[in-house]
Amino acid sequence: MVSVIDRIRARRWNYADLDPAARTELESRLADTARREGLVRYSDLVRGIIFNLPNVQSSLLELGVPDWTDLHRAILGDFLGRISCDSYERAGFLASAVAVSGSTGEPSEGFRELVRELGLTSTHGAAYLAFWGDQVHPVVAKTAGGGGVRRPPGAWPGNATTLLERQGSCS
Repeated sequence: MVSVIDRIRARRWNYADLDPAARTELESRLADTARREGLVRYSDLVRGIIFNLPNVQSSLLELGVPDWTDLHRAILGDFLGRISCDSYERAGFLASAVAVSGSTGEPSEGFRELVRELGLTSTHGAAYLAFWGDQVHPVVAKTAGGGGVRRPPGAWPGNATTLLERQGSCS
């Protein structure tokens, strides 16, 4: 039987390994969001980051500008997948759990697909939402600098739109 760690190590990244500076900035922004015990919309997460990707025709690009394209979504998904796989291998949680769609308040289908590919849980209904919520807890606890309180399972909303609205982040 193939373990989760074996699946992670077998993955290949089309973009995330080509721009370590952008990956480091995304990791920092995800950690800052977790320290605030919040969630961040994808558009806010990437705002102002110039990605330098030699395998993309216009190698310098800002995701979501002027609009999100399928390529932009693929690039961000690749970076977030890599960051989550790294955090899962190091500490047993998916760091990108705090990044969500502004329209739904939930992670994208890419996050769900990563969960499915790694075999972490069912990707349907309440089980998936509970898993996602449980992934948010360790992100917060592990980035809170020792002062963070690990919330019990179920303490985060199944749909985080209300949390985003309280933060003033949901439009």
